[in-house]
Amino acid sequence: MPIGGSAPKRAFGRLSRALVQAGLSALLAVLLLLGFQPDAGATLKYKKDTGKKCLFCHTAVPREGEEDPKLNKDGKLFKENGYKLTEEQKSKPDPSES
Repeated sequence: MPIGGSAPKRAFGRLSRALVQAGLSALLAVLLLLGFQPDAGATLKYKKDTGKKCLFCHTAVPREGEEDPKLNKDGKLFKENGYKLTEEQKSKPDPSES
Protein backbone atom coordinates (compact mmCIF):
# COMPACT_ATOMS: atom_id res chain seq x y z
CA MET A 1 0.00 0.00 0.00
CA PRO A 2 1.48 3.46 -0.96
CA ILE A 3 2.31 5.89 1.81
CA GLY A 4 -0.04 8.85 1.94
CA GLY A 5 -2.67 7.48 -0.43
CA SER A 6 -4.97 9.69 -2.50
CA ALA A 7 -6.43 11.78 0.36
CA PRO A 8 -3.48 14.24 0.45
CA LYS A 9 -3.68 14.61 -3.35
CA ARG A 10 -7.38 15.54 -3.15
CA ALA A 11 -6.69 18.01 -0.35
CA PHE A 12 -3.85 19.57 -2.37
CA GLY A 13 -6.12 19.77 -5.44
CA ARG A 14 -8.83 21.59 -3.48
CA LEU A 15 -6.24 23.95 -2.00
CA SER A 16 -4.78 24.66 -5.45
CA ARG A 17 -8.23 25.40 -6.88
CA ALA A 18 -9.02 27.70 -3.93
CA LEU A 19 -5.75 29.59 -4.42
CA VAL A 20 -6.36 29.99 -8.15
CA GLN A 21 -9.91 31.24 -7.53
CA ALA A 22 -8.68 33.69 -4.87
CA GLY A 23 -5.96 34.93 -7.20
CA LEU A 24 -8.39 35.43 -10.07
CA SER A 25 -10.82 37.22 -7.78
CA ALA A 26 -8.07 39.55 -6.57
CA LEU A 27 -6.96 40.23 -10.15
CA LEU A 28 -10.52 41.02 -11.19
CA ALA A 29 -10.94 43.39 -8.24
CA VAL A 30 -7.74 45.27 -9.14
CA LEU A 31 -8.77 45.56 -12.79
CA LEU A 32 -12.19 46.88 -11.81
CA LEU A 33 -10.67 49.44 -9.45
CA LEU A 34 -8.27 50.65 -12.13
CA GLY A 35 -11.07 50.89 -14.66
CA PHE A 36 -13.37 52.93 -12.43
CA GLN A 37 -11.21 55.78 -11.28
CA PRO A 38 -13.14 58.89 -10.31
CA ASP A 39 -13.58 61.35 -13.13
CA ALA A 40 -15.23 64.71 -13.51
CA GLY A 41 -18.97 64.13 -13.54
CA ALA A 42 -19.67 65.73 -16.91
CA THR A 43 -16.78 64.17 -18.81
CA LEU A 44 -18.71 61.58 -20.81
CA LYS A 45 -21.58 63.93 -21.66
CA TYR A 46 -19.15 66.71 -22.57
CA LYS A 47 -17.10 64.44 -24.82
CA LYS A 48 -20.24 63.08 -26.49
CA ASP A 49 -21.75 66.55 -27.00
CA THR A 50 -18.60 68.36 -28.13
CA GLY A 51 -16.10 65.75 -29.31
CA LYS A 52 -13.41 67.63 -27.37
CA LYS A 53 -10.99 66.30 -24.76
CA CYS A 54 -10.82 67.56 -21.16
CA LEU A 55 -7.71 69.63 -21.83
CA PHE A 56 -9.56 71.68 -24.44
CA CYS A 57 -11.20 73.59 -21.54
CA HIS A 58 -8.99 72.73 -18.56
CA THR A 59 -5.35 73.42 -17.73
CA ALA A 60 -5.34 70.08 -15.88
CA VAL A 61 -7.97 67.37 -15.59
CA PRO A 62 -10.02 68.24 -12.49
CA ARG A 63 -10.84 65.56 -9.95
CA GLU A 64 -14.37 64.92 -8.78
CA GLY A 65 -15.34 67.25 -5.95
CA GLU A 66 -12.64 69.84 -6.58
CA GLU A 67 -13.87 73.40 -6.26
CA ASP A 68 -11.36 74.78 -8.77
CA PRO A 69 -12.20 73.42 -12.23
CA LYS A 70 -8.85 74.71 -13.58
CA LEU A 71 -10.46 76.31 -16.61
CA ASN A 72 -8.36 77.84 -19.36
CA LYS A 73 -9.56 80.59 -21.74
CA ASP A 74 -11.68 78.17 -23.80
CA GLY A 75 -13.17 76.63 -20.67
CA LYS A 76 -14.25 80.01 -19.32
CA LEU A 77 -15.75 80.92 -22.70
CA PHE A 78 -17.55 77.55 -22.87
CA LYS A 79 -19.01 78.16 -19.39
CA GLU A 80 -20.02 81.76 -20.19
CA ASN A 81 -21.69 80.54 -23.39
CA GLY A 82 -24.09 78.29 -21.45
CA TYR A 83 -21.85 75.21 -21.69
CA LYS A 84 -21.93 75.25 -25.48
CA LEU A 85 -19.00 75.63 -27.84
CA THR A 86 -18.80 78.83 -29.87
CA GLU A 87 -18.50 78.48 -33.64
CA GLU A 88 -14.80 79.35 -33.33
CA GLN A 89 -14.27 76.66 -30.69
CA LYS A 90 -16.01 74.01 -32.81
CA SER A 91 -13.38 74.38 -35.52
CA LYS A 92 -10.47 74.66 -33.10
CA PRO A 93 -8.40 71.45 -32.61
CA ASP A 94 -7.74 69.92 -29.20
CA PRO A 95 -4.42 71.08 -27.69
CA SER A 96 -2.87 67.62 -28.12
CA GLU A 97 -3.72 67.64 -31.83
CA SER A 98 -2.12 70.98 -32.67
